[in-house]
Amino acid sequence: MLHGHTALILEDEFLIALDLQRVLESLGVKQTLLARNADEAKLVSADGNSFRLALIELGLNRDGASTYARHLRNSGVAVVITTADIALQNGVPELPGLPVLVKPLSEAELSAAIEQVLAAQNE
Repeated sequence: MLHGHTALILEDEFLIALDLQRVLESLGVKQTLLARNADEAKLVSADGNSFRLALIELGLNRDGASTYARHLRNSGVAVVITTADIALQNGVPELPGLPVLVKPLSEAELSAAIEQVLAAQNE
C-alpha cells in the first residue's frame, strides 16, 4: 500500500507519534517524518521532502494544523486526521471528506482509513 513512500506524522505526543510510525512501517513506509506542530511540518517539507501520506493530529487549538491539512490535501497528499476530541468523530467541518480517527485508535482503523484516502486519490 505504501511501499517505498514517505509519510508525515504531525503529532505533539512523542509516544503516540512513535506508535503511528510503527504502524506505518508495517504498511511498508520507507521513511517517516515527524513534526510536533504545523510550523515544524512546514519546515520538514521545505527541506525538499515530499510525502504521499500525512497523519495530522487536530487538538483543541487546531487552526494551524487544519490549514496545513487542507494545503496538503489540495497538493495531492493523502491525509488522515487523528484527534482526542470526540466532537470531531463525525468529521471536521473545515476538512470535509477526510477520515477522522478518535484516539485511542486501533491499527485496523488506521489501516482502513489509509486505504480509504489512497483509494480516493486513485479515482
